[in-house]
Amino acid sequence: MTGDDGSLNNCSALFIPSDTSAPGLWLSICVLCRLPKEDIPKATGTGSSAWQHRLLITKLLFWFFTISFVFSGGSVHWEREVKPPAETFPSFYSRAPSAEVEMTCYVLLSVLHKPKRTQKDLTFASQIVQWIIRQKNSYGGFSSTQDTVIALQALADYGAATYSENGQNTVKISSSKPFEKVFEVNSQNRLLLQQSSLPDVPGNYILEVNGNGCVFVQTTLRYNILLPNKTSGFSLSVQTANASCADSFRAKFDIVLSTSYTGKRNISNMAIIDVKMLSGFVPVSSSLQKVRNVMQVETKQNHVLFYLESVSWTTLSFSFSVEQELPVSNIKPASVLIYDYYETDENAVAEYKSLCNEAAPESI
Repeated sequence: MTGDDGSLNNCSALFIPSDTSAPGLWLSICVLCRLPKEDIPKATGTGSSAWQHRLLITKLLFWFFTISFVFSGGSVHWEREVKPPAETFPSFYSRAPSAEVEMTCYVLLSVLHKPKRTQKDLTFASQIVQWIIRQKNSYGGFSSTQDTVIALQALADYGAATYSENGQNTVKISSSKPFEKVFEVNSQNRLLLQQSSLPDVPGNYILEVNGNGCVFVQTTLRYNILLPNKTSGFSLSVQTANASCADSFRAKFDIVLSTSYTGKRNISNMAIIDVKMLSGFVPVSSSLQKVRNVMQVETKQNHVLFYLESVSWTTLSFSFSVEQELPVSNIKPASVLIYDYYETDENAVAEYKSLCNEAAPESI
């Protein structure tokens, strides 16, 4: 932890295995104690890279006593010993929570910026990278803005450390239908995203890669699901009130949101409530400006996002108004989602509908 003067107030050490084939061999990265940042290069006899290396390690100290090293399937990552239960999928690889992506990326950065870095360090870094890229979503980011920024920085630094001008790869995807698609990846187009639709889903496909260098291949499957009934970490209630239905196509009513934290901690991290608008409806801007107890309010397309600094066991309630902008018949219910910004497995979902479609008000 750093003080106001840039000094390190605590002394600790982070142990990272430097050779996974020899469990008894460990690399100890020690953090200097109570030294102003301008004196650290003098004390170590190294330059700015050493200081940058130690800055990365100090970030990891926040997790030092609660994380464990995991080596599985040729990849390496760090995870917390106590964490919310993650949702699992029988046919897909489940992505890790944002906090674990972030801490693993900090370890990768510390390895890449280690003074006198060796080839063995880069080999170890490649095992970390294998795990990180498996956490990417279909848009190239990760669970949150925070871990996406750190992960992209770590992956960019790894790319710079392992870059070769002679990289040349041929990637072929084929099936028995028949289907075949060939991608050529070289130094001229290495930053170009190349993609192709797979004709049969589900289906069996063969991936072949020939050449030298590093290529990232990702498959993306998008589908719709019904809203889950289970909740984890939050209680969420959505009610509609104060409806004005005199004009059939200019309906207006309030959405009342109530939430509390039900997880294992005293309070949540920053949380986001994502309210999807009913078809044809828009939020009333003046009502959003009157919302209290929220950090920030954003409108994105047909969603209203409320950023909460934290949520405690005490119920937090607020409301805002929506009005109909376009006439739409047979309006379906819309969803409301609350989730922990760093622990996305902690979430809850609810629905609401237009009061003007019903004979009497109905709350959810």
